[in-house]
Amino acid sequence: VEGLVCDRGLTLGHLIGVLHEVGNSGMFRPEMLRPMGLPEDVNVIAWGLSLERPTMILYGIDNIRDLFGHRVNLSLIKRNPICRLGL
Repeated sequence: VEGLVCDRGLTLGHLIGVLHEVGNSGMFRPEMLRPMGLPEDVNVIAWGLSLERPTMILYGIDNIRDLFGHRVNLSLIKRNPICRLGL
């Protein structure tokens, strides 16, 4: 689930009010909005809910680079198989 909201007067507080605990979210920086032609008094909040964030919470991972990429602890993968068939 992904989404964004554009409106005047939006703050990070609005975004925090929309999302609780799970999710990757933030505000677009002004330099990202200028090329879109949006008025200077318009802010953008956005979010993307995916499987990565709940997985990070489940396994106590606080940095997504520890879940993906060269920093992955392979023992975590070996200890937690994708599919458990009641074994």
